Parts: sequence; structure tokens; C-alpha cells
Amino acid sequence: TVSVLYWYLGGVNMKAAALLLLAGSTLAAGAYSLGEQGESCDVVCNKQGLKCNPKIVTNNSTSVFSGLGVNCSKPASHDGTWWASNQPCYVSGQGDPNYGECLGYVGVPAYDNCNSYYPTVRRLCNCEGDDTYRWHFGTGLSAWSLPAQETTVFAHNVQPGSVGVITHIWTTCSKDCVDGAVIRIYVDG
Repeated sequence: TVSVLYWYLGGVNMKAAALLLLAGSTLAAGAYSLGEQGESCDVVCNKQGLKCNPKIVTNNSTSVFSGLGVNCSKPASHDGTWWASNQPCYVSGQGDPNYGECLGYVGVPAYDNCNSYYPTVRRLCNCEGDDTYRWHFGTGLSAWSLPAQETTVFAHNVQPGSVGVITHIWTTCSKDCVDGAVIRIYVDG
């Protein structure tokens, strides 16, 4: 529970006050997925109801592939160095000369191309929740008077496993009003 309380000694008319609290599902830092052969990361993530995050961190290792059940047993012909926009990837097409190799996991650029694909590879994709689907809420008051005793003005519940961010609290009352007001924000009681 997030509660915003105002306490003011001596009531003053406040022209407006608002609290904007952004809240929504907790997003994983990114969940790596291996696409089907020939799929772009946009397609891979979209199938999961997620969006592609172009940031892929491999730490110059095949461990992320291993974690997805891929055995890069054949030595990489390119030493794993990134050289194409459809990488990092696992070459699954048997007719491809790099069959069985993990490519492009060393020196991955800061941002990869989510819509690149190659017909014989399975892309390593970073899929995460789409923050455009996060829900947002706010509260506002107009021509409200601050009471002389501490009073709960707003209270919002954020569900367990969700996050909330207070982005701003504002008022348009006079300098005397602001200087004399006490604003308390209580989170979880």
C-alpha cells in the first residue's frame, strides 16, 4: 500500500494536488530464448507475448546456449566472434557449413538487430515484458482544502509481485501553504 498523507496546521485552500504512481508487473531482467530455425527475435518473442530486447549479454561464453539445452560441441569456425546481424545464434541447418556451431557470442554489439534472421540458424533472443502494457494510475484533487490534522489523501494498493514508482507530487497552492505543509509518504504501512 502506498499512502500519501498531508498534514497542515491551519486549513488552507489548495488549488490542486496530484500523485502519479506508475505500477505494473515485475519484469524479468530478460529471458533468453532460442528461436526456431529461420525466425527473427521479433517473431520468437512475439510468439511468447513478449517483445525483443536488442541487448544480449553472453559474457563471451556459450553458457547461455548451454542453459537453453544447446550443446555447441563443434569448435566454432569463427572463434565465436560476432560478425553478422543474425547472431548470436546456433546453426541448426544440416546443409550449412557451420552446422552445430554457436556463432556470434563473442563481442556482441551493445544492441543487436531484433528482426534479422537466417534460414539455417536459431537466433538467441532476449525476450521481456512489453512495458507499453504496464498499467498506470494517478490521483488528482481540485480546490481541496488541507485539514489541520493528518489525513490520508491518496491510498493505492500494488499487488504482490508488482512494482510501483512515484514519479511526482505537485501542488499549486501558495508559498505559505507549501512552506507550512507536511507531506508524508508511507509505503507498506
